[in-house]
Amino acid sequence: MSHNPVLHMVRERAGILRYAITRGTFGGSFGAFAKNLLRPPYTVLGRRKIKRVEQDGEFQLIYLEGHDAPLTYPAGYNLLHIEMVLMEQLYPWQWHNYHHAGTPIEAGDVVLDCGCAEGIFPFLHAKKVKQVVCIEPLPDFQKCLRRTFAKTPNVQIVPVAIGDAPGTAYIRSEIGNSMIVTTPTPHPVQIDTIDNLCARLNLAVTFLKADMEGFEVAALRGARETIRKHRPKIAMTTYHDPAHAEQMAAIVRECEPDYRIEFKGIVGEAGHPFMMHAWCDKR
Repeated sequence: MSHNPVLHMVRERAGILRYAITRGTFGGSFGAFAKNLLRPPYTVLGRRKIKRVEQDGEFQLIYLEGHDAPLTYPAGYNLLHIEMVLMEQLYPWQWHNYHHAGTPIEAGDVVLDCGCAEGIFPFLHAKKVKQVVCIEPLPDFQKCLRRTFAKTPNVQIVPVAIGDAPGTAYIRSEIGNSMIVTTPTPHPVQIDTIDNLCARLNLAVTFLKADMEGFEVAALRGARETIRKHRPKIAMTTYHDPAHAEQMAAIVRECEPDYRIEFKGIVGEAGHPFMMHAWCDKR
């Protein structure tokens, strides 16, 4: 992402508009297309939802409109990131929002949140659903999640990375920009599969959410038994790689041909979908 949010926004919108014109697609509804194309910067939309920010040692406590308790965020991380995430998660028309008519978040859902990061998704929905299992491999975010959900008994935090087979990955850590990589670093992290986790934790998952910085295909490969057995609603990002949308759809349909799959969004100049939503009426 460009360090200049306005320049990044202009380039992104130009790419979206060019792709829509040349390919004849709005990436979903015209209403959502228009709002994503014409929206103000996330520094405006996201910041609008923040009441105040308090510093508390190694944490920033972010108080949001409509919520009494704060969301915990690492002290060394730039607030621009959380403003972007708030825009994505608090405006249903936003293409990175996990809301979709086919994959509603409902009372009684057992949610597996892969790539939970700072935890805004369970922060918004934990009171509504039966259970949320937060999968997050980065220690900075793990500490934040433990503090945010210390008094939320239906939220469980599992400190692993998700892949298609058990093993080891690595954390590449910079201030405010840590991520999982396959190249060895001094900070290894355990990899496990969704199937293994669901079996070990006895989870009958009904909602599978994921944003894993490009590891979504591997996650689905390691979730085949879970998909066959429980047929969860699936809301996963596809924007990291142009090939991922069709690869992910193929894995889901291989597991259960009755799944209905819809893509939404247009990724800048590349033009591939932003999100995959999949659901099966045979539950």
